[in-house]
Amino acid sequence: MTVRFINESRNIDAAITLTKNNTYSRTSSLTKLAAIWNDDYYTTFGTWNFNINNDGSFNASSSSSICAITGQFSTINQSVNEYEVTMTVTNCSTLAGSYTGIAYTADTDVTDDTLVIITTNGATAGARALGFKARRQP
Repeated sequence: MTVRFINESRNIDAAITLTKNNTYSRTSSLTKLAAIWNDDYYTTFGTWNFNINNDGSFNASSSSSICAITGQFSTINQSVNEYEVTMTVTNCSTLAGSYTGIAYTADTDVTDDTLVIITTNGATAGARALGFKARRQP
């Protein structure tokens, strides 16, 4: 599908082509997430280490601060690759609070070796978004 954007006052005429990513068509399960995951992609607070259990509960800590996260993954629809995530950030003055969002697995080197998490703490002005791109550890 191609989406065209035109803004005549700024002399912009652009097109974006959207293609389906087949990772969405994969199944989801909490046991698929059960592992230790490292996020060294977004390093504002150091490397984040996520420990996800078979029931979807998890905790995470940052290597360079005392920030900590506890939370829960849930399957939304097991026939597709998407998860609901709720989490609480503590000991982190600028990020502390409750967040909700979505997550999915992706491929970096092998199938499902990357976990992408996208969350927000609200829908009003001043809300914060918090995202991670974590790799499964051997």
